[in-house]
Amino acid sequence: MGLTPVGGLPAELVALEAKCSVLDKLGHRSALQREAHLLYERLTGSRWPLARASYEFKMEEARGWLGHAPASHQLEKKAALSAALQVLWADWLRERAGKGRRFLTLDGFPVLAAWISSPNELTTLLTPVEVIDSALRESGDFQARLIDAEGRNVLGPHELVGATRVERRTGLDPASVDSPSGGAG
Repeated sequence: MGLTPVGGLPAELVALEAKCSVLDKLGHRSALQREAHLLYERLTGSRWPLARASYEFKMEEARGWLGHAPASHQLEKKAALSAALQVLWADWLRERAGKGRRFLTLDGFPVLAAWISSPNELTTLLTPVEVIDSALRESGDFQARLIDAEGRNVLGPHELVGATRVERRTGLDPASVDSPSGGAG
């Protein structure tokens, strides 16, 4: 049944969770570990559309059955993206039309958020700064620095020797790029 809702949750998730619960009650530890690991992988792989509270509850169940909480940089990054989207959603509920971009640092992960909205729709792009950094390094032999609206360094070295400063300001958020080639930000 895959993503078909059962009690508001995807049927595949409900079935896998029930399987883990039965294996736990029967004391079948090796089978439980295997199924709980599968549940954990599918939760971390964004396989199912879940509300944050449901996701967090299911993750705690999976961790409990596994007996440990696997560390995951990816999970922390996903949590930061989710938190960034919550911030933008709350902003959109207050002011339903507009566009912009800004850096948000949530759970220690800086995220570039860009959006455009109308009274009926919010469209946003969320990009972890590490993705921007990787793209800049792959695109050529130059240094760049991004600074958030409060003047904090988000990406790149704090000082660039011999750099030409190019600054672009938008309505609310300044974004700066330092580049020795004089490129625009």
